[in-house]
Amino acid sequence: MSKLGDFVFSLLQVDRSASNAVPLATIDDVDQSQAMIDPFTLGVYETPELKKRSRKELYTLYKVMGKDPTLSACLNLLTTAALGGHESRGQVVFINSSDTLLGGGKNARDVRHKIEREKEFLEELINSIIFPLSRMAIQYGDSYTRMYGEKGYGLTNLLCNELTESPLIQPYEQGGRTVGFHVLEQNQFNIPKLTKLTTYQMARMKMQRVSPVPQFKNTYQIIGRVLADNNLNNLPIIPSEVGGSFLQDAEEPWEKAIMNMAALDSQQIADSVLQSFLTVNMANMPEAARKTYRSSLKKMLEDTINNIRNALKGGDALYQRFYHILPVWDDKEILTPMGDIAQRSSPLSIEYLMLHFRRMTGTLGIDISLTGWADMLSGGLGDGLSFHTSAQVMQRAMLIRQAATPTINHIINMHFGYKYGITFKPGRYPWKVEFYSDISAAAEQALNSKNTRAATLMAVTQSIGILKDLGLEPQVNKILLTTILGLDDDEAERISHSLGKAIEIERKAQNEGYKPDNSPDQIENIDESIDDLEEEE
Repeated sequence: MSKLGDFVFSLLQVDRSASNAVPLATIDDVDQSQAMIDPFTLGVYETPELKKRSRKELYTLYKVMGKDPTLSACLNLLTTAALGGHESRGQVVFINSSDTLLGGGKNARDVRHKIEREKEFLEELINSIIFPLSRMAIQYGDSYTRMYGEKGYGLTNLLCNELTESPLIQPYEQGGRTVGFHVLEQNQFNIPKLTKLTTYQMARMKMQRVSPVPQFKNTYQIIGRVLADNNLNNLPIIPSEVGGSFLQDAEEPWEKAIMNMAALDSQQIADSVLQSFLTVNMANMPEAARKTYRSSLKKMLEDTINNIRNALKGGDALYQRFYHILPVWDDKEILTPMGDIAQRSSPLSIEYLMLHFRRMTGTLGIDISLTGWADMLSGGLGDGLSFHTSAQVMQRAMLIRQAATPTINHIINMHFGYKYGITFKPGRYPWKVEFYSDISAAAEQALNSKNTRAATLMAVTQSIGILKDLGLEPQVNKILLTTILGLDDDEAERISHSLGKAIEIERKAQNEGYKPDNSPDQIENIDESIDDLEEEE
């Protein structure tokens, strides 16, 4: 009876302690004075390096940077490293049925049949625009393709060219979700006109905003706070900001490289201008004679320059000799050259220029030797090996794929919507998008991981086979597997147990006259066993 009373008393005590528990603090318990200070302490100061710029200013900068030969080569290489490509067909995107459709069911078979029927057309359509779409996405942060569809037929064409360039398109978002686009178009009178498109007409490839760009907000007319409302549909529709471009981190070294290159070019051009200083002795020469002599000398020098220009153009001056006569009297009117006082004695150095170029390409994760500087091959990286050794190339390749995959899924979804009148929710697509990426850094890393695991598996199995041949006790095998091979205790316990059972089965078979060789009796017994199993099935 006393035990029952103690048990009831313990239950009452537990319930009382639970009822007296202090609730956890929440954000509403923060002191009000701190809430008044935080609006003035959050954020960063606007420095010259973090100055705000307009959307047009940022896109103009990215367009100019994209025309730089070195940066253009870097962006092309990053796009190629991300997309890969079939060695013979050049195809990079492949569409297959999702693993969820591998089972039976009439609906699954019908959807799988539709995917197999449409995949070739969609692959050809998507592969025709995937490279420029990805290339413009990493240059500007966003890229777009115009989708043309027809009911009952599906998508008829995808347009991705200068008409869909990122600076001409303003996407609008609601809580980070794209809802539509404003497109700037030019008519035959060169008058700008705005066209409104929906997500059924245009697909957007949006790069992740890894590093936000300081810029002016064009949402001053929006009243309310985006993060305050929990309902996504109540949020305001605002213009999407610029961001996600790979070039934004390379802006500072690019500007310094351009400045150093301009300085080198101007100095080289200045050094290429040959000029000499001449002295003429005109002592005791009458003023009229001096004037005539100076004009004749000036004309002679001008004729020399004109003859050089004529020779450079392939004129008659290239095939004849010219004579210039300077009359002199005694020791007067002597022409004495003094040489070029600006002649450079040492060659120009490009070390500082190459320093900024290396910083610029290093920001993008590309070895500079891959962008045309073949004289800087570094340890074999110039032959394409940096695709497989650069962690930045692999990381940026994954970012490109993460942005391209939802865009491709949206295009396929719109095709099914136009042709069959059905669409699928994100995350439940009955197809999967795959890239042919044997030349990409991610594929190389995955292949190396598989090779390493396969080699490890082979070494472990060989070690287990040796332990089996030794026929040691399970406890001894566990010690060897844990202390020598480095396996976990649970893994070593299971392997030791399996080894013991395998050794026991083998000994039992040997005691019963089991023949491990392929003797006729053994083969006949195996055939009879297979026949018996087939009859039972």
